[in-house]
Amino acid sequence: MPELRPAARKDRSSSRFFLAACWRLLVHSAVLPGVAFARGEHSSDTHAQRAADMTGLAAETFNDGLRAYYFSFAALGWFFSPAMFALTTMLVTFILYTREFKSEVLSLLQE
Repeated sequence: MPELRPAARKDRSSSRFFLAACWRLLVHSAVLPGVAFARGEHSSDTHAQRAADMTGLAAETFNDGLRAYYFSFAALGWFFSPAMFALTTMLVTFILYTREFKSEVLSLLQE
């Protein structure tokens, strides 16, 4: 059975799996430079690219975990009423949209 990357597995519904996978990927990306030298391979460009790719996957997985965490707050609205659930879901969606697409950090990165 082929191994699936944690970032590619979108069927997990709990944020703790995404956040744990993020830590795992970050640890792997931190260990990669040491592995290259332990094997006697001195092509640092290849290993640096692998570490950068792993760090990118870790960041994507971490963002997935945070989104799941935030939407769990919206799901609490269901305990009160369907209207509250709809309202909290729209509120969380609006907050996430403004944080991801209208933030000051994004404008700084685009300069």
